[in-house]
Amino acid sequence: MQKMTKDYCLTELAEALEVSRSGFHAHRHKDRGSRRQRDKQLLAAIHPVFLESRRTYGSPRITWALRKAGEPCGKNRVARLMRELGLRAKQKRRFRPQTTDSAHRLPVADNWLARMPAPDRPNQIWIGDITSILTAEGWLSLSAILDGGSRRCVGWHAEDSLSTSLVTRAWKKAWKSRRPDPGLLHHSDRGVQYASGEFNALLHSCGAVASMSRKGQCYDNAMMESFWATLKTECFGSFLPKTKQEAKIMIFDYIECFYNRRRLHSGLHYQSPLDFENNASSLFHVAKAGISNLSFPALRKAAIRKHRKLRKLPVILLASWIRPHVASMRPLVTRLWRRPRTPSMCSLIVLESFRKGAKQDRCGRPTGDKSFALGHSHG
Repeated sequence: MQKMTKDYCLTELAEALEVSRSGFHAHRHKDRGSRRQRDKQLLAAIHPVFLESRRTYGSPRITWALRKAGEPCGKNRVARLMRELGLRAKQKRRFRPQTTDSAHRLPVADNWLARMPAPDRPNQIWIGDITSILTAEGWLSLSAILDGGSRRCVGWHAEDSLSTSLVTRAWKKAWKSRRPDPGLLHHSDRGVQYASGEFNALLHSCGAVASMSRKGQCYDNAMMESFWATLKTECFGSFLPKTKQEAKIMIFDYIECFYNRRRLHSGLHYQSPLDFENNASSLFHVAKAGISNLSFPALRKAAIRKHRKLRKLPVILLASWIRPHVASMRPLVTRLWRRPRTPSMCSLIVLESFRKGAKQDRCGRPTGDKSFALGHSHG
């Protein structure tokens, strides 16, 4: 059509080919538009970030990675460009073997995690669990411990069996690398390994407190379950390690070289656990103000309920203000209670009685003296 514009009118060509003139002009300037040029720049920047993430990042994390690199962009735009490039993050697998043996008579610790506030610094809450990794040689048992504040994997151990040594060695590695203060809370499920006397004696010797989930409630240990899903999806995916030693090498490379140091975590404002700990002073200050992320859904709901209760603060302050004068108020409250009035009217009458009973200056404003004498006159 562009070649024929020299011999024919553009309007006649558009009518003959059943296209619009505006569409023809848009097609001519498609590659020269600023948006298209910007898309080309983003296409060149998205692919290296995707490869650097080991093909694990979707559009949200790639968006944050580009923003940190000085490339402002939107999540939907990045998703569209990733579809054009044919880039797709690794998908989760459904199969999950059972590793928790809670059918035992060993003593079980209380669920202290549900009563704890969100951690305001590292090494306050550690969360442990066990999973199994499938290899060509059989199952490989893996135990890991996460820091509840920074999501960092502070210790892990892998071996062939599900014995108690699996969790004790993971704890010793975490303790050796972090050296937390006494009073640390360690949360786990009700597995026989965590309920054993050997592991609890180890916790007691380190000054740690044991906490266990409720029976049949995997959501109490949701942080570790999410970590296992992330590790199995991003580290292994559909790949089957030939040997258990190869699986251990892959786990070490993923946790120590990628997850702790470089992987952007959505629960940490798209920072890596190591960067989050380095910036802990500012971020934990925001957490104390009640704005930052709370690590556990139950705590988040409790914070929302607490925020809603602040609406009743004037009523609470009024109650604390009139508490010393309850005895003198009793006759008035009794009269109001017997009369068929609405609660709002009762409140207005009580406040009006306070205003009349309080001492006033020459302009009629209440003074600093809060003494009341309901039923008595002020001299």
